[in-house]
Amino acid sequence: MTAWSFGNDPDKLANYAIYNETETIIVSGGSKQATGLGFYDIYGNLYEYVSDWYHQDYGLATDELAGTTVNPKGPNSGTQRIVRGGTYYQTKNGWGDIRSASRASKSNYDTGNIYIGFRLLLEIPNEAR
Repeated sequence: MTAWSFGNDPDKLANYAIYNETETIIVSGGSKQATGLGFYDIYGNLYEYVSDWYHQDYGLATDELAGTTVNPKGPNSGTQRIVRGGTYYQTKNGWGDIRSASRASKSNYDTGNIYIGFRLLLEIPNEAR
């Protein structure tokens, strides 16, 4: 398991992620290299809202959470939404949060924020896989 799709070397982060080295910027999609799976912009640039509601333990009991290797579904409702992916506002020194799996909560999810966008997802039913 690695921190990013390209490995664990934060010196390669500049090839894939948009983050604040010298100035605050938001850039158009596709401006960095694609991951090995052909995905662009999953690191940095903007945090992205996802559909899950926030709960510290994903709404699962400790024994349910133990050994979980996939992204568990959160609770069915709540007061905070999850944001993922990091933001350009972070620096390389904060690189641990510039990951597609980084997870934070946002309580005022119905208001605008210059650091947050949204992530599109198409779920494929199991019978179609």
